[in-house]
Amino acid sequence: MTFGFPTSPAARHVALPLLLLPVGLVLGGAWVWPIACLMAVLAAAEDDTRALLIWYGVALGCDPQALLLAPFVLALAIQRRTSPMLLACAALVAAAILLARAVLGDAAALPFPLDVPLSRGAPNLWVLAQALPGIGALPLTGLALAATVGAGAAYAAWFSARKLYRHTVPDAALLCALVMTAVLPATDIAVLAVADVLALTLAMATRRDPARWRVAGLALGGSAIALFAAPEAAPLAAALLVIATLLQARAVLKPAANDNPLMARTA
Repeated sequence: MTFGFPTSPAARHVALPLLLLPVGLVLGGAWVWPIACLMAVLAAAEDDTRALLIWYGVALGCDPQALLLAPFVLALAIQRRTSPMLLACAALVAAAILLARAVLGDAAALPFPLDVPLSRGAPNLWVLAQALPGIGALPLTGLALAATVGAGAAYAAWFSARKLYRHTVPDAALLCALVMTAVLPATDIAVLAVADVLALTLAMATRRDPARWRVAGLALGGSAIALFAAPEAAPLAAALLVIATLLQARAVLKPAANDNPLMARTA
């Protein structure tokens, strides 16, 4: 699966990170990290673990919201028995970008802010919970952090023990993006871009699959609603994204006809 990129793998995974880095440093990582995350998924679908980790290091260095795909990257690294040296190189890429941003005076380069709001504009489970009567006043930050760690660990454990083939990698990545979007606190509207692009690309790749279009429609609809400033927009958008997550989880996690644990829908 090529996601429609016409350039060669060498150009995508070597030249493009070098081009994105200056842009990311100038913009403080804004809107660069979703592109790097999508390129990481593309590299994973091409069985290029080295490029996957390089792209993910770029994404994580540009913005800590790239933790959105951390369970997916961890699961593939475990499954493919990635060498510690390669993992260290990816961590060095992220650290180098963070250091460069800090030197340039980017205050947002602090990877773990001291204050962790439930949302910076992105719809998630916590925005939905705060809209419910009797829950909005409760302190939910600790629960949000615990749910994020738990959901990420469960995802990584499940997929690291099951073979991900090239045609199932994008579906697994979309599920990770949707799940983590729902539980990850302190995220802004840019976090929706990864799930939206993945969902739309998969739907367009298999145009006769209504299930994919339902997931894509819910994800894109939730993202569009989240752009409105009305107080009820964020909870409604969060509800749509949760439904999309449940549909994608049911499709990906259900046993296939040949008893494989991961559905083998060919893109």
